[in-house]
Amino acid sequence: MSWRASSWLLVLFAISGFLVLSAAYGAQRFGAAVTYGEALRLISALAVVLIVVNASGRYSAAQLARIVQLVGLVPALVAIYQLLTGTGTQIDGLTRAAGTLAQSNPAAALFALCNLATFALLLAHAPRRGLNIALLVVFLGAQAATGTISGAVTFLVMALVYVFTLRHARVERVALAVAGVLLIAYLAAQSDVGQSRLGEFTGAGSDPLSKDNSLGWRIEAWGKVLDSWRQHPVFGNGVGATRAGIILVGNIPHNEYVRILAENGVVGLVFVLGIAAVFGARMLRAVGRSDDFAPSFALAVLTGTFVNAIAANTFLYSTTFYLTLFVLAGCWRLTQDESPGAQLDPPVEASA
Repeated sequence: MSWRASSWLLVLFAISGFLVLSAAYGAQRFGAAVTYGEALRLISALAVVLIVVNASGRYSAAQLARIVQLVGLVPALVAIYQLLTGTGTQIDGLTRAAGTLAQSNPAAALFALCNLATFALLLAHAPRRGLNIALLVVFLGAQAATGTISGAVTFLVMALVYVFTLRHARVERVALAVAGVLLIAYLAAQSDVGQSRLGEFTGAGSDPLSKDNSLGWRIEAWGKVLDSWRQHPVFGNGVGATRAGIILVGNIPHNEYVRILAENGVVGLVFVLGIAAVFGARMLRAVGRSDDFAPSFALAVLTGTFVNAIAANTFLYSTTFYLTLFVLAGCWRLTQDESPGAQLDPPVEASA
């Protein structure tokens, strides 16, 4: 694919080269299997973007959303089955479903993305409205079955960003959508599962910063990860360093910003945030001229992902991470195809 879109060769080799060098730097301390394995995983994520942006053919934002639904359907059904049968993972006396994924947190992030895709199709009056309503119920049920606060907050942020950036959205439709999302969030927070998870996260009845609750543990862990970053502030300790169980014994940071700092230093974090900023600016400019909901879809996914990254291992959830990149790259391609100068852009020209 990169040979078909030769302007991407420099991007491919530059990012891959940096990742391999970073893995080699940390291999002796953290283990080559961990560092090179993480480098390969990130190169495969780059491959998702390269393929989606440059593959031949055309598609719509609705087709992207349908693919998201398709990817998430079986995991969602399994998660609901686990909830109903009590066969999920028992954590602090609470049954938390993971569907076909390894753990409830990545499952919750996946279902947040599926809920957004279905929500977008409903607001766009896409065909098969009855099916979309049924799928929204399924994905909301699966989201609730995970019992994960970060996933619920992620969907809430995604939905709000989507409705407030949607082109030509009618005021009453936006108001109704916002009211519905907030009502769902309120009911979820007031449920037994929601109250239990909020209490576990904040340490209800005790010091919220105590290391015995989820929030306090995270803050303490972030401090340890930042201590390791200060030893190598510019390029970090090497890709995969935080996954070796050395910086944090037996765990990972649950914050992508401090994790990227620890692994790739200021250079890595500035690169990631810079790419996100450029992408977000492109989508904001495209909102006013796009023929479909692609820019709003992309902005919602981007914002929700970076919010989720505050207290979760978002970029390590490979299934959800690859699907997120698939959506973002697809929306970039759609807005690029619609731009007045699209024919001058080497990647699109090559794919044509």
